[in-house]
Amino acid sequence: MFLGGLLFLGRGCLMAQKEYQTKGYQTMMSTTVWLPLILCFAARYASTGERREPVFAGLAVAASLLGGFPQVAVYGPLLAAAFRF
Repeated sequence: MFLGGLLFLGRGCLMAQKEYQTKGYQTMMSTTVWLPLILCFAARYASTGERREPVFAGLAVAASLLGGFPQVAVYGPLLAAAFRF
């Protein structure tokens, strides 16, 4: 999971937005970087069923919402819900 998170954060889309388009896209990046952590806790909850994992995922979703780009922040819980089905 750690390698998957690194590959997600190092992908071209995020790197290009930081490098070339610095105006207005920092909020989108601040929101998007929490997605691997949300999915990590969702995967842990799906495999172990511990009750603390959704709490940690909720904290990551809250941090994502505070990033300032709510359109992208909605993707995290939607993808996390897909782990259960």
